[in-house]
Amino acid sequence: MAEASQLTEENARLGFITVLGSVKTGLVGGLLIIDRLGHPKEFHCTVPVCPNPAQEILYGASLQSFLYGRQIADALLRKTSLDCFAVMTNSVYVLSLQAVTPKAVMMLFPSGSSIAGGFSVCPPESLKGLRTGDWVELPPDSLHTDRLAVFKTIWSDPARRGRIKAGLEMYAGNVDLAEPFDRITMAIQESQK
Repeated sequence: MAEASQLTEENARLGFITVLGSVKTGLVGGLLIIDRLGHPKEFHCTVPVCPNPAQEILYGASLQSFLYGRQIADALLRKTSLDCFAVMTNSVYVLSLQAVTPKAVMMLFPSGSSIAGGFSVCPPESLKGLRTGDWVELPPDSLHTDRLAVFKTIWSDPARRGRIKAGLEMYAGNVDLAEPFDRITMAIQESQK
């Protein structure tokens, strides 16, 4: 992994992953990688994913974190040809991606909410190994106006923390961090017509 000082305007790309649909009707994930001006550099989406009955039984309460993080988000990241300094998500179940990728996975919380509010949307057992205490909340500041959270183990590493801060600094004032999720949603809906 490159050091924070090696992050340049050319390689400071940020990934965004979201998942639409439901377990019953099928889940579709989308990944958009953008540059510091918000221009799309790479986009991928999955075909609808539905668990089979055996998966529903075997995964139980952890089924959604498996589907969102392992089966969908991890597959999307593996398809990319470009690197990104971090991956943002607006879906709490995608957070389980952090267990299988070295990239920093960051949660973007809706305006007016926090880690505690964000994690209350799903039962703790469904995040198997991901607890509120595992995360550091980055409150709005001069670099971003959104509420972000990142794994403590990522944030406690000075090189990785520096890389995240340097990357967010390049995006400050240029990109609304919530907006790329709208683009992904519209692109997935368009692809399903």
